[in-house]
Amino acid sequence: MLALTRKGIDAAGGLDRRRRVGVALSGGADSVALLSILTALEYHCVALHCNFHLRGDESDRDELHVRELTSKMGVHLEVAQMDVAARREATGESVEMACRELRYRWFEKMADTLDLQAIAVAHHRDDQIETFFLNLLRGSGVKGLAAMKPRNGLIIRPLLEITRCQIVEYLNGERLSYVTDSTNACDEYKRNRLRNRVIPLLNELFPGASDSIAHAINNLRRQAALLEETVDSRRKHYVDSHNIIDLQRIMESEAHPAEILYEILSTEGFNASTVNDIIASSGKTGLTFSGKSLTYILERGKLNPETTDRLPIAGAYAHPSEIPGITVEIIPRTALPTLKCDKLTLLLDADALGGEHLWELRPWREGDRMAPYGMCGTRLVSDIFTDAKMPVGRRRQQPVVIIDGVIAWLPGLRATKHYAVTDSTVSVMRLRYDIRHGSPRCGQ
Repeated sequence: MLALTRKGIDAAGGLDRRRRVGVALSGGADSVALLSILTALEYHCVALHCNFHLRGDESDRDELHVRELTSKMGVHLEVAQMDVAARREATGESVEMACRELRYRWFEKMADTLDLQAIAVAHHRDDQIETFFLNLLRGSGVKGLAAMKPRNGLIIRPLLEITRCQIVEYLNGERLSYVTDSTNACDEYKRNRLRNRVIPLLNELFPGASDSIAHAINNLRRQAALLEETVDSRRKHYVDSHNIIDLQRIMESEAHPAEILYEILSTEGFNASTVNDIIASSGKTGLTFSGKSLTYILERGKLNPETTDRLPIAGAYAHPSEIPGITVEIIPRTALPTLKCDKLTLLLDADALGGEHLWELRPWREGDRMAPYGMCGTRLVSDIFTDAKMPVGRRRQQPVVIIDGVIAWLPGLRATKHYAVTDSTVSVMRLRYDIRHGSPRCGQ
């Protein structure tokens, strides 16, 4: 189990033992095993538990079990009391979607508050197979059939190569107790019907079916990665710096224009039906097509994004306080625990920074790289956008803060590892970005 989990951690990009990692802990077998294994591997874990209050006394039983377990293990625990009814009333979401949104928004908040490098969730191989079938039944393409990634932004899944049976065997061997969600036995939900009836029948009729499906998912994941690389390469030929898509050129150059256009537009929430409508209307002008996050106007063979977003105000400055939209204050490091900080706040070691510097603010450019805090080396900013699931149409509105030619901050996303606040820091420079001076969507 430990070796398989190490392999899963490596597949997710690795973890730094010097930094804390959050562990989503429901109290069930999977999450208890995950917390135990990561602790055994000597990672500094913080347990995160959500009480959705949907199962009456059982929900409170789960919370009590988690509190007792983490107390015995000596693991710090954070608990969130979720109001699912209020969320649904405000959004109209299903219970499942409301829980998901509440959970992951809280995870993001905890990652900022507790400086977590990642949040580990206990999805395992059986969950992966269920996700494959759910996406298959929705008519998904290669990306959907590749199911869950080892890492998706902040979330990592170290147990994707481990079966539920292996998890239970591990827990029994370690004499670790766990709770069982009574709703798992109910076939009301599609996932439960797959878990309780369809997949066991497949393994009965076709011995080794789960192993074969898991192998196919791994193949599909590699193919999905290749497809993504291919589309990124093609996108450079057809999408300019203003996100204008040359539809006519796609039609003339590609043997499968609808497939290429779909891959370009799917990140903006366009479905295959709308893409087919665009292809069928390629010779027309003035038509409007909308995805979930962006609208395009078809004009003379080109798709022009319809947006009211403002670009960040570009300029060079001698001090960050001169940058439009940024406020600056110097505070003692001892005051940090009392401050509210989020992704629109940047903390720098004021003493390490020192002296005079050239500060710049500008929009993102293709090829930009930065050295993010908590990571080794540098990353393409476009990859950071991908991890954050930022639609292509919003990327040009992302402000970039630069110190002496080096990208230091993507307000709303990531901060640099340079000039980081440490235990030896005395004074902290606190920068706050007001999104009203750039894109209204930036940081969301």
